[in-house]
Amino acid sequence: MTYYRCGACGEEVVRGWLPPFRTLYYPILMAALAVGVLYPIAWWVRQSLPPPPAEPPPPAPWWVEALMLGGVLLVILVVATLIGFGLSWAEDRIVRPKSCPKCGARRWSRVPIRGGFGL
Repeated sequence: MTYYRCGACGEEVVRGWLPPFRTLYYPILMAALAVGVLYPIAWWVRQSLPPPPAEPPPPAPWWVEALMLGGVLLVILVVATLIGFGLSWAEDRIVRPKSCPKCGARRWSRVPIRGGFGL
């Protein structure tokens, strides 16, 4: 949930459905959604590849595996960021058109995050 402040009268209202980033729910949610999006794609790509050869290839150097791991982590980070921006955009489109219960204005701004595991 997110706190919004009316720009006209200063009334604070709790609206929205995204957890604040500092609560650690948000990064965990974004990582889970990114893995949930990427896993079916990886499964499909693996199923479409030809079967491996009978004799295994020589082992790759250690830095190739490190680069692959870094690439996978980078892709997960990028997908999680894009999903986060998309959800934030959708929340703003839902919350901002609503009028203030006190003065009726529609000038909302986000309030700095409160709470979150005692932070």
